[in-house]
Amino acid sequence: MTAQHSERGFGWTAAIVWPVPLLWGGRLLLRLVHVSRSEREVERRHEARSEMSNRNICFDGSIIQERGRPCVASWPGKYEGAWESLVSQTQRGEVSAAVVFLPWGIDDYGAHDRIALAEGLPGTCWCTPLYGEEKPWGCRWFTNWRQNIETAVESGAELEVYYFPNRVGKGKVKSFETAGDDNLQREELNSRQKDFEKSPEFKQAMDAGLGNLSKEPGADGSSQYSREVRRLFLASLSETECEFLATAEGLGNSQKAEVAWLEKKGYTYWEADVSKWLPGDGDEQYIPASAEQTQLRSQQKKASAMSLSMVPLIAPVT
Repeated sequence: MTAQHSERGFGWTAAIVWPVPLLWGGRLLLRLVHVSRSEREVERRHEARSEMSNRNICFDGSIIQERGRPCVASWPGKYEGAWESLVSQTQRGEVSAAVVFLPWGIDDYGAHDRIALAEGLPGTCWCTPLYGEEKPWGCRWFTNWRQNIETAVESGAELEVYYFPNRVGKGKVKSFETAGDDNLQREELNSRQKDFEKSPEFKQAMDAGLGNLSKEPGADGSSQYSREVRRLFLASLSETECEFLATAEGLGNSQKAEVAWLEKKGYTYWEADVSKWLPGDGDEQYIPASAEQTQLRSQQKKASAMSLSMVPLIAPVT
């Protein structure tokens, strides 16, 4: 209709008629842009969820039921790269592992399981003997872990416990019965670090250049900055308190209870250093702790008497 008006000399009517389709076209364009942005937002959220899922891998263990098969019974979860390697090799059926990790967002996160009266342990759920008090992440993981351990033991597996680098055999608690109180004591001491970071001593350290240290996280999640802050905090404690936290290094909080449970049940396990799993140059290769012991013995036969005294053995703990 507008074309006819123009041909008949009424071109000025286009100024009245054209804004209508232009307006609707503009609205359509805005709607298309809005939809496009919404789709991009959905994609970004999906990517974010995928990234979070990759960082927080849900893992319920996987036991290969073969007699004499090495089985990872306890693992220091703070080493992210090593953890991803363990999960990957387990999913490919190359490694048997009893360890369990239930991240936030799944049904079992925050679930609590009652302790059977026959156990004779305090608390309404396993959180009490594990941590000394109920925790928001729950204790369902421990129930699943114990079931995995029983399956591994019944199948004749050789259990393995992995420690922090250069801390094999360190960081244990006296017994499973003391694990909860031990954890509460560590938490109380560690909670003081926040107050320390508000102290004049800490401000002096910052003024002296502490803040210039790298905050890039390493394999264990710590950085030059966080390690130096930790060192300064420990130095601010009493000798007894500092020694208590220092001797606790070697196993993660949950690991301490896991290892104490193995000993409570009388299960033999091998001790090993997690460093062999840490990402480095070249391909990572898993060597079971039990096989490593055999390898070390072979090396010792070729070494001198002096060298023998310097080679650390990985021995089964009973």
